[in-house]
Amino acid sequence: MSDDPQESLDLFDEHEEIVSEDGKKVKRKGIFLLPNLLTTAALFAGFFSIISAINENFIYAGMAIFAAQMLDEFTKSLWGSVRQLK
Repeated sequence: MSDDPQESLDLFDEHEEIVSEDGKKVKRKGIFLLPNLLTTAALFAGFFSIISAINENFIYAGMAIFAAQMLDEFTKSLWGSVRQLK
C-alpha cells in the first residue's frame, strides 16, 4: 500500500497479472468493470423488489428477485472464469 490518499480513492480496480504468451511472460493490466456493473444491477433489482413489495406489486417484486438472482449467478460464473485465468 502506498501512503498517497489520492491513490486509494481511484474508482477503477486496476489488476495486474503475469501471463505466459508464446513462452514469454507478459504483464497485463485490466479493469474489471463488467462484474462490478452486474453486481450493481443485481443490487438495484433487489432494492426495486423491496420497493415493489411495499407498494403491494408482488408480481414485479418476484420478477425483480428473479432478475437479481440471474444477474448474481451470471456474475459469479463470469468472475469465476476470470479468476481461473490467473
